[in-house]
Amino acid sequence: MYDKARRGLRLRVKSSASEEENHIIREPSNGSDGRYPLGRLSGHHICRSLYLPPFSPIALIVSFACFALLTAYILAIHMHLPEPILVESEKTVGGRERFIAGRAARHLSDLTALGPRPTGSRENEELAARQLERKAREFARAASPVHRVEVDVQHPSGSFPLRFLDGLTNVYHNVQNVIVRISPADADKRSPYSLLVNCHFDTVADSPGASDDGASCAIMMEILRVITQSNRPVTHSLILLFNGAEENLMQASHGFITKHPWAKDIQVFINLEACGAGGREILFQAGPGQPWILTAYAESVPHPYASSLAQEIFESGIIPGDTDFRIFRDFGNISGLDFAWSSNGYVYHTSLDAAAAVPAGTLQRTGDNILALVRHLTSSPELAHSKKDNHARSKAGQPVYFDILGIGVVRWPMVAGDAISFASIAGAIISVVSFGLVRSRDQGLAFRVSIRELGLCILVQLGSCLLSLVAATLISTSLSLLGRTMSWFARPIWIGVLYVIPTLLTQLLLILVVAKWQKKVLGMVWTVFWKYFDAALILWSALLAVTVVFRLRSGYVICAWVLFPAIVSYLLRLIPGLRDLRDWRWLMLYLALLVPPFVITSYLVVGVLSLFIPIMGRIGSATNPDAIVAVLTVVPYSLILTYMTPLVVLVRRPGVVLTVLGSVFALGFALICLTPLGFPYSGDARAPAPLRIMMIHSERKFHDIQGNVRRHETGYWLVDMDHNSPDVLRNKRPDLLNGAVPVEGDCAEELYCGMPYLMPVLTFIWKTHWIPGPPISLYSNDTTLELLSREFLPNGGIRLTFNATGPDHMGLMLSPVHGVELKGWKLMLPDESETEPLSGPQWNGRETYFVYYGRASSSQPWIFSLDLKFLGGRKAGSFPHVIDVGLTGHLMHGHHKVSPEFRAYIKRFPEWTVVTAWTASYKSWYF
Repeated sequence: MYDKARRGLRLRVKSSASEEENHIIREPSNGSDGRYPLGRLSGHHICRSLYLPPFSPIALIVSFACFALLTAYILAIHMHLPEPILVESEKTVGGRERFIAGRAARHLSDLTALGPRPTGSRENEELAARQLERKAREFARAASPVHRVEVDVQHPSGSFPLRFLDGLTNVYHNVQNVIVRISPADADKRSPYSLLVNCHFDTVADSPGASDDGASCAIMMEILRVITQSNRPVTHSLILLFNGAEENLMQASHGFITKHPWAKDIQVFINLEACGAGGREILFQAGPGQPWILTAYAESVPHPYASSLAQEIFESGIIPGDTDFRIFRDFGNISGLDFAWSSNGYVYHTSLDAAAAVPAGTLQRTGDNILALVRHLTSSPELAHSKKDNHARSKAGQPVYFDILGIGVVRWPMVAGDAISFASIAGAIISVVSFGLVRSRDQGLAFRVSIRELGLCILVQLGSCLLSLVAATLISTSLSLLGRTMSWFARPIWIGVLYVIPTLLTQLLLILVVAKWQKKVLGMVWTVFWKYFDAALILWSALLAVTVVFRLRSGYVICAWVLFPAIVSYLLRLIPGLRDLRDWRWLMLYLALLVPPFVITSYLVVGVLSLFIPIMGRIGSATNPDAIVAVLTVVPYSLILTYMTPLVVLVRRPGVVLTVLGSVFALGFALICLTPLGFPYSGDARAPAPLRIMMIHSERKFHDIQGNVRRHETGYWLVDMDHNSPDVLRNKRPDLLNGAVPVEGDCAEELYCGMPYLMPVLTFIWKTHWIPGPPISLYSNDTTLELLSREFLPNGGIRLTFNATGPDHMGLMLSPVHGVELKGWKLMLPDESETEPLSGPQWNGRETYFVYYGRASSSQPWIFSLDLKFLGGRKAGSFPHVIDVGLTGHLMHGHHKVSPEFRAYIKRFPEWTVVTAWTASYKSWYF
């Protein structure tokens, strides 16, 4: 058409055209379309590769395969552990000064041989505590003369609010701590400052607690041996706290840090925890403030593994757990470091958490690290001055830190991070303007056309990320409908097939479709490629700016994807010799320069997935874990691929690439849906991935306003721990769930659904089941609540005083009626002063309060009082009752924990399940 011809030059690429054969660009009659005339190029020969894709599809497939292999290598690094030192060989390695994993393994074996150790059990309060105290005193007697070693046993009581979970108040009585203090024997050389190292020796019900947290206590015991046998005196005191009530929501650590006389000297702490059995311990919380502690860690530990991204993830609350770090930080006003193992989280808090599940290499690695860190901190002059910036808790005061493949730790203050980020953004913007816009104009592409095409590329890159999430959502929904949710649980490799490959396919397809039209405007395939590259650079720069604005320390990951690609741009678009490369050398150089940010990101993704995959087995049935894993996978990889997928425009016959990727996905999806390879659980003792089942033989008794029993029933309360429960059991073993009904009906009428909840987690409450069952034949310490007094207060309120009796684990649930407010309480009469109640979630439009009570010894009653205020000038007689009260009692240890009938029922569950069971009661009253 004449009007198109007059609008300017069309750069045509036809396989049979003479212009293409001669590589000639013809001069247009004018430049009225907004392009600049190319008369000066008329008759010049242009390289054919500027117009035709230079690479074969095999090159792109191999490139993607290489990055997949690089990910596998990163996974191997993540799983690597040092060779453990055994007791037999300690003399050849200087065992007096070295951490010996074989000795720590013996301590761990001795501790776990006692069995599960819930707070209040004989195994915890007598056997474990005495064992730890005895070993500590043995090391104290054998200590070098340069040391003064003191051993103390503490039995604190108290209460404190805890905003963990859905909010609760913690009350504890007579919990136990075994404490060791090492200081110089010479009184003149003693420092008034101390370093605290903490572990806990108690466990949840049914678990030997080898990793959580017996192994940490075993490591601390071996560190005690090494330090006390060494002839090098410590500069500052070292306090080792073996606490006996962490699983009771961190009660013993609170008792120590708020009530023990040694606590006032502590300047810095190290907390050792676990949410998995073995692997590498990660430093996942540091601070608040005190950047010198990170420096000490970076300079001293031989095997670093740390991430400020992990800290931001943990602080966000999406991980269902907490540690004593919170207690020392919030109630002791101390800064510290929090370490935890995360690998093999399948055995966490189960009967599978035995000593054999903890590799000796894990003990060696963690022991080497913590021993080196302890020696560094106890001799550090900064320890004496650490409190002066102890309150620097703002994000601006927190450092950025991460390790590089376990080789070393990189850290810098937020200010330095901002400077690096701004420099990277500036370099990226200059690159885009200089090469993507100004040079395009010099080559004959109008500025407005160049801007328009760049904007289109940005939209395509954004759209491909969003479409990847849509594709992942469709896949996860399809798997749910087909009954194949969590197919990756026992075989994590399926994550790559289900979510990474579709992400890659989606982005390749969208870019190919749009680039087909862009080639008609931009002409050269290399121009199209660099437009998409610039678009990715702009997107990553925008993300980096967001992390700076919101003070996110995880921004260093984003910064890597701005800094290194900007270097790519300058090298390949500016340097003569490199600028004209159009063959495999260009591709290798381009991909090599993307390896550093890919390694940094994949290293983190591998760590995050290794943590979160087992967690998906205990997040409750209300959440679809495939959706979570899809997001954790698709979001990082859809962004990572923004620099790689544009390579498809440089590939001849890209359909081959799509066919290969599509075939791999289709085959994997078919195997998941049609074969046992898609079954999510495994009972293999060497690599367990069990379905978790929490089942409580329960008695429920509800009273009316007159105090008469209005409802009484017994049965099994099945707490569904993951999305497949209980459907997978119904499909495989329907006989186990006869009569099971959801509890939603009770939730509309009864406080906390009328179920004996141990802790307030609403995400679990709604999706649980009740199975009618036999009466409880073995039951001791019956749970009762007695109203001792009703006292009217001068302010128009009322004080109710109660006496609660029952087992050593109880829960109190309160909900004042409309028009009544809970103004104050004394939760441990007469010891504790009145405190302000911490409210929990709304329940049917009313405030609720949850109090968790733990007792380590003695059977003294729990006496407490509630102060209620009437609102709107109303009197007590205006209400039929003023408060709903629920009281639970949990029998979590001893021979009465489960009845013979209950035990026989549990044994019928398949080998790919692991059952945690105890007996409990729920009773409710109106007062």
